Amino acid sequence: MKMKVLKWTLKIVIGLLCLWIAVGVTDYILVKNDHTPLFCLKNQEQSRYYGLGYYYDAYTNPITGNFEYAFTLFGHMVTSTFTD
Repeated sequence: MKMKVLKWTLKIVIGLLCLWIAVGVTDYILVKNDHTPLFCLKNQEQSRYYGLGYYYDAYTNPITGNFEYAFTLFGHMVTSTFTD
């Protein structure tokens, strides 16, 4: 009986982890291609989009006109296209 409960719990955890990864990858691809992420909430004061455990800073550079973004996962910057 315990093994059955453990297997179901493990399947649920793995399923939720796969879903979270799919949501994060979908948002990353959208932001990278200059679109608004689907599964994030936008902060009205900044150009920051918050997801579950990750966020994006995304805006168009006023000087160069290029779209720039930074992806942060659990507080650690993963990738950034910001110029100095």
